[in-house]
Amino acid sequence: MKKVALNVTIFLLFVSCLNTNDRITIIDCKETHGKPEYMLFKSENEGYMFNYTGNLYSETNTFIFQTTSNGKNWKQIFVRNGYLFSGFAILCNNAIYGYIKNAEDITKNNLFKFDLTTQEFKLLGFNIEAIGNIWVKNDSICLVFYNKPQHYTLTTDTNFLSYSVKPCYIPKIKGIVSDSANTYYITWKNQLVIETNNEYKEVAINNPVGITKIAENKVLIATNEQENTITLYQFETTNNKLEKLQTFENYSIISHLQSNEKVIVGFVGNIKGMFVEYDLIYSIDKGQTWQIQKLKEKNMITPNYLVNNILYIYSGRKLQKVVF
Repeated sequence: MKKVALNVTIFLLFVSCLNTNDRITIIDCKETHGKPEYMLFKSENEGYMFNYTGNLYSETNTFIFQTTSNGKNWKQIFVRNGYLFSGFAILCNNAIYGYIKNAEDITKNNLFKFDLTTQEFKLLGFNIEAIGNIWVKNDSICLVFYNKPQHYTLTTDTNFLSYSVKPCYIPKIKGIVSDSANTYYITWKNQLVIETNNEYKEVAINNPVGITKIAENKVLIATNEQENTITLYQFETTNNKLEKLQTFENYSIISHLQSNEKVIVGFVGNIKGMFVEYDLIYSIDKGQTWQIQKLKEKNMITPNYLVNNILYIYSGRKLQKVVF
């Protein structure tokens, strides 16, 4: 009887591991063409892919593709000549905002808005030489950009009716998130800087390399303090408390930290030859416990997007759909 019970236990453990491995479904998306720069999903079913062909030294075209079938089928809904999608894009209030390069005059790059209801494509009308991060703060669109001789922060309403520009005092930024009161910056000097009411303070943390908002006044920060080790911290602005959550050994890289009400995810990896091989880390309890998920395609992980409890990963004419 004990032997039977042991066999049942082993079988259940095996099934559990199998289900974990079956989190990932591969979806063919050969109906798209060009290089994808952004991919954003409004829901599990409805998503958008922003692609381009060419470069600044050749004929260029931009395309927008839409899926309403979980990424299984895509149709082209927009095309424009002479531009390239580039950098970052965000979803806010039923519209997607991103950066577009002018292939004929690089001093006339711009911020665009694509309305998901009307499918209207609109430019801000403010020339930008080079752009950094784009983020949402209190239903406004914010971005850091460079126009000679310095960096600036631009803030515009979601309809592009008005905008304001001010000098940016933290120009070299590699990660930004905001809540209603604070803006959190990860700089290329590996500093965490918090802006509140136009006042800046630096939080002492060793080598921060990634950040995502997990609640109001609370962010998750990834660090690379030790060689081949990624450490995750939670920082709460209300009490300035920095709490260590998890350490992942034998990884030297972390990227694409993102979160919503259901899941926190990130990609951890190592350089293997000429490429980086990634695994997925995730938490479904606000960062208190973490799991590692092996990917079916380890090298190609961008663009990717988290919506509800699903992560879509573009991996070369196919999607990895990860369900948590």
